[in-house]
Amino acid sequence: MWSRLVRLRRWLSFLACITTGIIILLDNRPGFMNCIGFLPLCHGFIQLITSKRKENLVDVLVRFFFFIRNCMTPLLMFLTNYETPTINIRFENFLLKAIVLLLFETICVFLLMRYVKVPILRNQKESSLLLNNCIIVNLLLGVGLLITVLIYFAVPETQDTFVSILDPEAAFLLAVMSDEIEGPGGINRILYTLFGFLFSFYRLILPAFIILMTKRYIRSSIIGVCLSLLVISTQFLMITERTMTTLINITVLALFVIRLYPNGKKFLAFGFGTVFVLVSLFFIAMKSNSESSSFLTSIGTISFALQGYIPNVSNLVGAFNLPSWKLSYLLSDIYGMIPFRNTIFGFDFGVNTSELFSERNAVRGQILPLIGQGYYHFGILAPILSVWLVKIAIVSYEKCKSVSNPYLYIYYIYLSIFAAMTPFMYFFGVFGSTFLSGMIVIFFFSKIYENFSRNGSL
Repeated sequence: MWSRLVRLRRWLSFLACITTGIIILLDNRPGFMNCIGFLPLCHGFIQLITSKRKENLVDVLVRFFFFIRNCMTPLLMFLTNYETPTINIRFENFLLKAIVLLLFETICVFLLMRYVKVPILRNQKESSLLLNNCIIVNLLLGVGLLITVLIYFAVPETQDTFVSILDPEAAFLLAVMSDEIEGPGGINRILYTLFGFLFSFYRLILPAFIILMTKRYIRSSIIGVCLSLLVISTQFLMITERTMTTLINITVLALFVIRLYPNGKKFLAFGFGTVFVLVSLFFIAMKSNSESSSFLTSIGTISFALQGYIPNVSNLVGAFNLPSWKLSYLLSDIYGMIPFRNTIFGFDFGVNTSELFSERNAVRGQILPLIGQGYYHFGILAPILSVWLVKIAIVSYEKCKSVSNPYLYIYYIYLSIFAAMTPFMYFFGVFGSTFLSGMIVIFFFSKIYENFSRNGSL
């Protein structure tokens, strides 16, 4: 039954891509924008040829976002007269170049998912998570949390790094931009950076800790799941400039709850799916009623949101406006991922590619697509970053199945989802800085938990 539904989904997706591509290509409106019809048309055949019999979470996630980027967004652009949020597509050769790059990336990633092998992890059974309560680990969590709270009140700038979903600014899926809040030099700047370091850690680990203790001390699965859902919902009170991180964290915690309560998978999947749809509609409704987007229809709002948060041809075209490549730009990209870099090293490599993208296209808050950054640095090897990240996502997801350490599970599933979504939503600097300032801390914490926790398992 399930295999039939999967096949039906694939064929419906294929037909949607082909139909969308033909409709757009037959558009006779003046201009050359109907060329984007090649994107969904070719995507349909690529998807069909590279499909595989069995898919895991990473496969589904990656294929879903490729479908959104290569099929749904072009359709919405067609329905809104090819409106773009900020970057106007003025040259046909730039548009065709962007389409070829996106399709090249799609082919490379889909071939990887079709043929990648993880032999050392195959056939491993999913293990139960430990529910140990370690005093030393709890003490470390408490001390770190106290330091975070003290910095929050001692450095006023930290109080502007996140907003609640109830805040009007959340209507734009955009909280505070980091370039607007520059921590002052000296000790305050160090504390400001340290707060971001700790905040990223506790934003995910503290809810996981509470969910874990709920499972340990509350025997009723129904009450435990309900309390866990309540804990997860607190993520909406902490929306940062990287808005999608909120949804990623919710997904990670949701999978964590499902792992702890395997008997309630269907109920949880329905619950989380419903919440996701309602929140998405909430954001769209708020954006439609906001002053800056009141002229847009609902379709236009969705189109702009997708183009802004899942960069498509409109953003990729902007990558071709970057100046000639220099080594300093690459070094600046790498250097920008390192936490406390100015305090420890104090180097200055100048602007990075993201800043160049904003400067050359006269835009602000727009994302340089990963494939665009890859093309700028590596030319014909442009998809190498996307392929590498998807490979990391696949391997990490397989590893998370066999771990019994709950915090190591959080680390692997977080790494897997973030790596899988980076090719669609971020450039590589965001992934690197997130890994070095958040994920790696979770990894080391999981090892501390493993060393100090008492024996015992679920």
